[in-house]
Amino acid sequence: MGKRTSLLTIIFLALGGFMVSCLTPPSYNSTPEIAFLKVSYFDNKGNDSCITTISFKDKEGDLGLASIGSDTSKPYKGDYYFNYWSEMYVKKKGEWKKVIFTGPAFYGRFAPIYKEKPPGPVNGEIDLTFTIPNTTLQSTAGQIAARDTVKFTIQIVDRALHVSNLVETNPFRINLNN
Repeated sequence: MGKRTSLLTIIFLALGGFMVSCLTPPSYNSTPEIAFLKVSYFDNKGNDSCITTISFKDKEGDLGLASIGSDTSKPYKGDYYFNYWSEMYVKKKGEWKKVIFTGPAFYGRFAPIYKEKPPGPVNGEIDLTFTIPNTTLQSTAGQIAARDTVKFTIQIVDRALHVSNLVETNPFRINLNN
């Protein structure tokens, strides 16, 4: 009976330790950390697009902005109106050149990841869609043509205005068919 009690005690303590370790929240930074996961390119006959998937980790879970209400007033005006920024680069003669369009930039807002108060440390994935309109492809890097190789850099910002690290997509070719 003593051996059985000792065995049950050991099992109980092991299960208790395992359960407590499951309840310990992850230790993330207040500054969001992102990583590039994948990019999917779509040839849409003149308005090509790509969906870039990034993963995120954030201590407070305060990611995302609504398009109306208090998320359109200070401090979410000016530089922080958008909660993600992206730059496009094109490979010309073996070198990457930053693209500055005469048309719209690749900035935007993703919706809050939680409708109510964030629960604390969170991680997950966000899909960001970039439209590459054929009509605005004259840039400071020169004319961007079909079959050029491009890539994007991406950063996000949380509601406390902590700016994440910068990630880069894999290079991919664009078609730009009309």
